[in-house]
Amino acid sequence: MPKPSHKMKALVVNDSEEVREILSGLLKKRGIQVLVAGNAGSAIDHLMDESFDFVVTDLDVPGTNGLELVRWLRPREPFLPVVIVPGNMSRGGESAVGLSGIHGVREAIESEDMDTALPTILQRFSV
Repeated sequence: MPKPSHKMKALVVNDSEEVREILSGLLKKRGIQVLVAGNAGSAIDHLMDESFDFVVTDLDVPGTNGLELVRWLRPREPFLPVVIVPGNMSRGGESAVGLSGIHGVREAIESEDMDTALPTILQRFSV
């Protein structure tokens, strides 16, 4: 993935510290500034206080689920790209990630998947 012309910023939302660290490391390796949240409340605080180029969230985060977080976010940031990184994606979850502006990624913890997903997301939303 080519390096962005400006310092991009992402919010990573996941209740697993290990997953947050892995995803943060993959994004930082690509020159992206990363803030993390371990639950939806913390994510909402960050989203209210700062601007992000995209959000990476789990479907199942404490306080709410990832889709409810996106539903909260959409009226406030209608064009902010969101990547759903499912820990346990069911068929229902797969169809739910078809919501406007959400890009579902299976096992996105693998760097090859992030390498594939990020350029698509950033190009699609002209970030």
